[in-house]
Amino acid sequence: MDKDNDLLKEMGHKLSQLRQNQKDTISQMADRLGVWRNTYVRNENGETPLSYKAMIAMVDCYGVSLDWLVVNKGPMYYKEKVLKNEPPLNPDFKELIEHMERIPMLKHEMLLSFCKFKEDRKDLVEAAMKNT
Repeated sequence: MDKDNDLLKEMGHKLSQLRQNQKDTISQMADRLGVWRNTYVRNENGETPLSYKAMIAMVDCYGVSLDWLVVNKGPMYYKEKVLKNEPPLNPDFKELIEHMERIPMLKHEMLLSFCKFKEDRKDLVEAAMKNT
């Protein structure tokens, strides 16, 4: 699917952005994420998804916000997000996010559903975003 490729390309672009922001080489980034250099190159090129283990390493090593990485919400770094004192999440949303962090396929399916919803209900989404 094109949406799958779009999601992979977007995540790859973010990996490149983070690596350049940190002034790391590809080898350094791969080492820190605990993946082979070739695997990381495929991740950054948007050819393969980043593993759950590598995402957690990004949080641990760099303080990256998974909201930014996965759903393009908020700042790149978790520290910046915490400083904003955002209101607590609805318990249902919190549960969904926790499940998505542990089940990569759920995260992928939710992102695809969201993209389809935006495409199918473009007028509704645009009207709602104008009201914010």
